[in-house]
This record gives sequence, structure tokens and C-alpha cells, in this order.
Amino acid sequence: MKRPSVFHAVICIAWTVTLCAQALRMEVFAAMVTEMDMAIGRVVSALEDAGSIDNTLLVFVSDNGGSNEGLLQTRSIRHRT
Repeated sequence: MKRPSVFHAVICIAWTVTLCAQALRMEVFAAMVTEMDMAIGRVVSALEDAGSIDNTLLVFVSDNGGSNEGLLQTRSIRHRT
């Protein structure tokens, strides 16, 4: 049986790191959505308790900013060179 080349091993490691980074981004996004959902629930509950929910329009907007966990990693790599 032919042994995998070093190139093949490096590609496998790079792919694994890429998949782990993507999984982390998805995890962070899910946590952000969960926190937003809980915060919206608190706002709605407070409006219901105050009797103002029927006279209130709630608008949520996003700038597609997302999290910056990848940005911090990129910056630290740039500053090393």
C-alpha cells in the first residue's frame, strides 16, 4: 500500500483547520442569534407587562456586520510579519 505524501498530509491538515474555523464561525453566529432572540423576548415581555404591545411597532435591522472572530486572528498574523 502506498504511503500518503507529505503534500497530501499538509492538504489534509489545512482542510481540517478550515473546517474547524468554519464550525467556529457557525457556532458564534448561532450564539448571536440566540442572544438576539432572548433580548427580543425580554422587550416584548416588558411591552406586554406595560400594556403597550398593541400600540408598538418593533423594527429590527442588521448591517450584515456579523462577528469579528476571524478578523482578530488575521490582525495578529499581519502584525507578526
